[in-house]
Amino acid sequence: MGKKVVRLFTAIDLPEEQGRFLHRLARELSGVRVTPQAQLHLTLNFIGEVDMLLFHKLRQGYLTVTAAPFSLSLQDVGTFPAKGTANILWAGVAPCQPLLQLQQLLKERILDTEIAQEARVFHPHITLARIKNSSREQLSSFCKAHASLALPPFEVTAFNLYSSSLFATGVTHTLEQRFRLEKNGAASLPTDSK
Repeated sequence: MGKKVVRLFTAIDLPEEQGRFLHRLARELSGVRVTPQAQLHLTLNFIGEVDMLLFHKLRQGYLTVTAAPFSLSLQDVGTFPAKGTANILWAGVAPCQPLLQLQQLLKERILDTEIAQEARVFHPHITLARIKNSSREQLSSFCKAHASLALPPFEVTAFNLYSSSLFATGVTHTLEQRFRLEKNGAASLPTDSK
């Protein structure tokens, strides 16, 4: 019998009202598979599959992250990739140095556990939908119509460690641990607290 592995990522959850708004927005576009509202989040790091020993080391490492709460604003919509056939519809994030610093701190903790990481540049966004058969014209029109999207800022007071499981019907996310942002080190919170 093989080792148990979990597929992990870190993320920031959205305020409920902003998640509801973005979910409704994505549903305006046809030919897409909209991300369920409960799964809308800002991915900080995709970690990948790790065994339980690395999982526990990573959780311990996250307790040493020192970062203060900060304000974050969502703005703009667009698609990935920028060239070629688009397959992701996203909402963007206003420039935010504390967000970039938090993402880097978490990446360093991942590297401390010797988990291999992609060299991909961090482009903070919320995945609103997977594009299935929307035409280029539909996507362009939608993005232009919502180019001025600017949601009210919200306070980021925690980051989350999630596991994800892939099924034929889609993906499910399970909150493994929530970490409150504090200047003297992240504090673990009960997984049912927001």
